[in-house]
Amino acid sequence: ISPGAKRGGAPGDGISAPFQSSDGRLWLRADRWLFNVMSDRAGRNIRFVPYGSNEEQDIGAGTAVEDMAGNLWFGTTRLARDGFVSYSGSDGLADEDVRSIFEGHDRKLYIVTGLHNGHIHRFDGGRFVPVAPMVPGHAAPWDWAGWGWGQTHFQDHLGEWWIATGHGILRYPRVSRLEDLARTPPIASYTKQSGRDIFRLYED
Repeated sequence: ISPGAKRGGAPGDGISAPFQSSDGRLWLRADRWLFNVMSDRAGRNIRFVPYGSNEEQDIGAGTAVEDMAGNLWFGTTRLARDGFVSYSGSDGLADEDVRSIFEGHDRKLYIVTGLHNGHIHRFDGGRFVPVAPMVPGHAAPWDWAGWGWGQTHFQDHLGEWWIATGHGILRYPRVSRLEDLARTPPIASYTKQSGRDIFRLYED
């Protein structure tokens, strides 16, 4: 798909985040709009079908993720089987600027928000619970957090937490609840050298 293409209802510039859901459907985000990519059985006659009405189309930013129930998440917007569900500050979000979204060790949905990735949220089925991790020597998230997105903070296979910062990486022990990160110091700090603004983290 080339920028500016309009064939078959294709979006113009800003194409990003292609994603295939478990039912085989291919989704494509263009700026803040969502399209379902469709074709005939031979894989030809490709069409780009916008999802939802004009009022529903602003899906926000964020990486596409599918949860265990088959719902798709784009930032703070949940594309349920029966339509969109959007979340805001009234639903517990400390910030609506979603930078990362992932599944935790407890199989629950987590998101990282804020320009500086300062808050981790757990989704409890109806609301988000925000937590700013404890970072010794730093009073506020904007003082330590970095500017990466897509995959910043995450929980590894042992349940330990890895936090990307503007000064390196912080590693936290496994805790009973996300809220415990607000009062639990890191067990390791990989921040010895300056200029270590971590953009993304992965576990192989």
